[in-house]
Amino acid sequence: MWQKWHLGQEEKINGEWKRIGPLKRLEGTDLVCANMKKNLCKAKAVMLAIEVMGRRLANLSTDIGIDHENYSECFNHGYVELVKEKYGPNAWKKQRKRFTELSYTTMYKRLCRSNTGRKNKRKRNAVANRDEGVRRVRRIDAARSLTQQTHSPLHSDVDMESSD
Repeated sequence: MWQKWHLGQEEKINGEWKRIGPLKRLEGTDLVCANMKKNLCKAKAVMLAIEVMGRRLANLSTDIGIDHENYSECFNHGYVELVKEKYGPNAWKKQRKRFTELSYTTMYKRLCRSNTGRKNKRKRNAVANRDEGVRRVRRIDAARSLTQQTHSPLHSDVDMESSD
């Protein structure tokens, strides 16, 4: 996928060479169905994460494009480090074969899974409950101020008649 993303693909079909351009040049408007667009977004996210990590570790500046000369070095550094970051520091050593066959959608799910787990779920729920409590208090305060405004002497019919 990484190679097709950055370099494209050349195939010999019926004795004639055909070239598919790099997948990174695809836009959502080039695709017909919504599922294809979702998969393109997932692929972009994963490829970008690998590229950012690979550029940092391979000392490639952002001005330099990824081409035939540097794509494998960038991938090798970036992917291994991304696996270590998302699956643990010893994951690459213990299950290398598994990670070499990993689907980009699986890596996308892992990229999106920040702050997961039971402990973090409890924290997220506590924060959500606290935020909901704050929102509830704000709604009650707003309702109180609204009822105070409608019952204030400034808005009463008696005051309006007496001012005439």
